[in-house]
Amino acid sequence: MKLRKRIGNSRRLNRFVARLFAGYIRLVWRTSRFEIHGMEAIAADVRAGNPIIMGVMHQRLMLSPYLFPPREDGPICSVTSAAKAGRLVGLIQEEFGFQTIPLPSGTSHVALSRTIVGRMREGVSVGFAVDGPSGPARVAKTVPVAWARLTGCPIGLATYSVKRQFRLGSWDRLIVPLPFNTGVILLEPFSETIPRKPSEEEMEHLRAALETQLNALCDRADALCGHEKPLL
Repeated sequence: MKLRKRIGNSRRLNRFVARLFAGYIRLVWRTSRFEIHGMEAIAADVRAGNPIIMGVMHQRLMLSPYLFPPREDGPICSVTSAAKAGRLVGLIQEEFGFQTIPLPSGTSHVALSRTIVGRMREGVSVGFAVDGPSGPARVAKTVPVAWARLTGCPIGLATYSVKRQFRLGSWDRLIVPLPFNTGVILLEPFSETIPRKPSEEEMEHLRAALETQLNALCDRADALCGHEKPLL
């Protein structure tokens, strides 16, 4: 096995890198000032034992540990890709008390949904990048709508923005916040009612509505931080 592949498959090394990333995220959080809107209503629901499906855009994953109710309010798991980058994200999330559900290549939506439904029936909330592990960026999948239909659990939407940041050249243009910053965190419930047996047309309408609402939430956060154009 080539050295590069062996390094990439080393859980010990990946755990070390994950701790470095987690340390940076904590540094940003502790040295910055954030206005948080909408967290308490969702956190109260989770504290009452009602799990929720939390959706974010992949572009905004960097501060995702702080976009969800605190772990003491209720357990939450994140769905991650089983690819190398996804495994690293999962390890970073574990540093902040998240449980993780890796999505192996070739896993069907049915099998994944069965796992998610089982966890949510145990009272575990789920966090998910609604535009998936590989995009297109800021284009929502139907998956969180399907989970909400199967479980009857509500969908919450979350995002953040900061004044000082840079973006990676990745497909999602991942936003990397800088330390000693100011920013906002916005959360709100998905505004649509999800029927138990929606038609294909209704599913597409719900998917598009979720995409539109979450993109608008991202753009609002950016505007509050002085970014006039959408960060695409």
